[in-house]
Amino acid sequence: ARDSWDQPIPKINWRSHWRPEPPPRDRFLSQEEYTNLLAVAHPDLKPIIIFAVGTGLRRENILRLDWADVDLTAQVVRVKVKGDKRHVVELRGDAFTVLAAMEHRRGKVFVTTGFRKRWDRAVKDAGLPDFRFHDLRHTFASWALLSGASLVAIRDALGHSDISVTARYAHVKRGGGQSAFDRVAAHFTARQAPKKLIQNE
Repeated sequence: ARDSWDQPIPKINWRSHWRPEPPPRDRFLSQEEYTNLLAVAHPDLKPIIIFAVGTGLRRENILRLDWADVDLTAQVVRVKVKGDKRHVVELRGDAFTVLAAMEHRRGKVFVTTGFRKRWDRAVKDAGLPDFRFHDLRHTFASWALLSGASLVAIRDALGHSDISVTARYAHVKRGGGQSAFDRVAAHFTARQAPKKLIQNE
């Protein structure tokens, strides 16, 4: 208003109105939870869950996915993500298998009839409190991190422009792999070992 139309605006202390950023969700599936979820899911929902965990794609991209966006020969899927950017996702493992096993190759890839009701039922039957479909994207990132993938690689896979966003998606619970503290402690132990041997002699 001030810059475009030369209109007076009140002086506002915006900083006093800032609200604290909510803590990031720290929810992803364990292998056991994933198995349980698939066991109770409707047959049309199972491939959607498998594909979501295997690609890290958002729900909208998955439910709207068309066979025109799929290249099984090159094992990639091309979709539009936030900002209308084109994003290429590699199809590996089960994510490729569920698509390759489908007989129909026209129109929408997945059957989405009754998706919301089927999803809610599966989550309830699997005993997953406070679990959302978007947490499958967090599961992809966290499993990738636990398997040794770098944040840069995960950022590229998820199509993030900022690695700080990726860091909020990739969670590692305590007890799930070596933390930075574990690695530093191991480093110090390795350096001190020769000294202890000398002292014992």
